[in-house]
Amino acid sequence: MKSEVNICAYSPNGRLLAIGFSGGAISLINTESWLRVRDLAGHDRTVTYLSFSPDNAQLVSASVDKLVKVWNVKTGALEHTLDDQSETVACIIYSPDGARIAAASHDSTVRVYNRPSMNVALELKGHTGAVKSVTYSPSGNLMATASYDWTVRLWDPKTGLQRHVMRGHTAWVT
Repeated sequence: MKSEVNICAYSPNGRLLAIGFSGGAISLINTESWLRVRDLAGHDRTVTYLSFSPDNAQLVSASVDKLVKVWNVKTGALEHTLDDQSETVACIIYSPDGARIAAASHDSTVRVYNRPSMNVALELKGHTGAVKSVTYSPSGNLMATASYDWTVRLWDPKTGLQRHVMRGHTAWVT
């Protein structure tokens, strides 16, 4: 079955390109030969976001199916499936040190998981609309989230405390 490309992500070392499709499939492509290395099957709806771990060992995927999946890049094995989301997961990213994974959800929250246990370490609450983006500062000392509530919020990634709310946008912040 054909499906559209929805998201792409390069590995930190640049050797792989992950491609997420609207049908739920993920392909890993070798960037030297441009040949497919393997396909990862596990989502049954649109893949919304892909992110490689800083050490290139894992790929995390998010989907409209409300699942977060952690894959072993070398073997293609599914290492974890997180099914605690109540809505679409829009964005997912590793912390700069690779110790945590943050998942932005349409349920207005961001869940932060510890690696390798994948237990929820923090749940960032404060947005009143779908959270569409989450990122860490390069140092890992700050997180930023963007939402359909027309705000960008800054958070302490260790405590989960909200540090600042940037208001004044006149539409969704994605």
